[in-house]
Amino acid sequence: HTETALILSNLAVLHGRQGNRTAAETLHQRTLKIWKAELGDEHPKTMSVLRNLAMLCAANGNFGDAMAFSDNERRAQLAHVSRVLPALPAPEQDRTT
Repeated sequence: HTETALILSNLAVLHGRQGNRTAAETLHQRTLKIWKAELGDEHPKTMSVLRNLAMLCAANGNFGDAMAFSDNERRAQLAHVSRVLPALPAPEQDRTT
């Protein structure tokens, strides 16, 4: 499934660059669903599709959804860093807002 998600993600980016934002969003959403199920919320690939969705929503003028996707990505990044880089001071690891 992860290879399928990678292909879907690449197609989503291509559609976005060609201006077909509806198809791009649909493909990004499918990619997100697969990567969350296969890799988890805090995996860098999952975060990248959240970032892509945030940018796509912002380009469509849907700033509420763009902020939500961006915030989800930011939270996942903080959780990922806290887990992967335990050398950070405890206060930095516990920051989630």
